[in-house]
Amino acid sequence: NNSSSPCFNYFPIIHWDGGGNDEFRIRDHSAGQAEGQGILVVDGHLRIEDYFKFYGIVLVTGELRFEAHHAAKNHIFGGVIVGDDARLEDDSKMTRYSQCAVRRALTNLTTLEPVAQRAWSEVLR
Repeated sequence: NNSSSPCFNYFPIIHWDGGGNDEFRIRDHSAGQAEGQGILVVDGHLRIEDYFKFYGIVLVTGELRFEAHHAAKNHIFGGVIVGDDARLEDDSKMTRYSQCAVRRALTNLTTLEPVAQRAWSEVLR
């Protein structure tokens, strides 16, 4: 979230289709440097392990699970919508609402065309 970064205003829509029952796992292998931004859409379950920061909007149709091991911390700055349950373990923080992060994610989309067959497209209008 560094304003001098060339990707500062790049907020992609990141979509993972797990068929409703699979799990999308994000795990930090970079010693505390894992970060992302944009709109993350997960059709299924999302599990975030170790250290991870995300700036923007997260939409999950299934369960959202945070696991922070060894004093690592997970944070989502922006907004979260979860279809099932959200489980927090250890020092995880599900979200710190950030109007700025939500506004930046929605403002910096280049084009947005809702697709009728996707339920999550209604959220993005």
